Amino acid sequence: MVFRWIGRMLAKGDPLMAKQLRAVELQERNKGFRLEFTDQIPAAEFAAARDHPALQEAERLFQEILQHREGLAPGARAVTSFQLAMLYRAQGRLDEAEAIFEALIHECRSAAEATAETEWALCRALLRYAERRIQQDRALGQALLEESLEIAVKRKDQDAIRENEWARQHFGLA
Repeated sequence: MVFRWIGRMLAKGDPLMAKQLRAVELQERNKGFRLEFTDQIPAAEFAAARDHPALQEAERLFQEILQHREGLAPGARAVTSFQLAMLYRAQGRLDEAEAIFEALIHECRSAAEATAETEWALCRALLRYAERRIQQDRALGQALLEESLEIAVKRKDQDAIRENEWARQHFGLA
């Protein structure tokens, strides 16, 4: 609630922030940000998300924001990329989501200076990237989850810690 209020206040003077806020609202209201693991989401829900006009609008807005990469702070770029990847993931566009997660992880790891936003995005991108990688390379998936958890613990991010615990249980790593 407070996050949304602050977001609305900031969006008043920044057209990119206003687009970001609008895209996130569309995404959250229309099942475009799913915390379940992809093997728990029925195929029909992927199809419905792909065809949903509000989610198509959210995608368009995220892409417009990312076209202004040079004008975006690293944290804003990281969060927007993560949101777009999560939207693709909810639509069953797993290869596209995975490519964004991979690029985001590389970008955040090579950033000159970590910010709260880049750490938030890195922590979550590692977890979601691990979800796909663990099926092909269990050791890599586990290492990605460990890195994600390390960031979550350092940041005292209880939501990310909980998501990591769910992932460990889901993939039999607990």
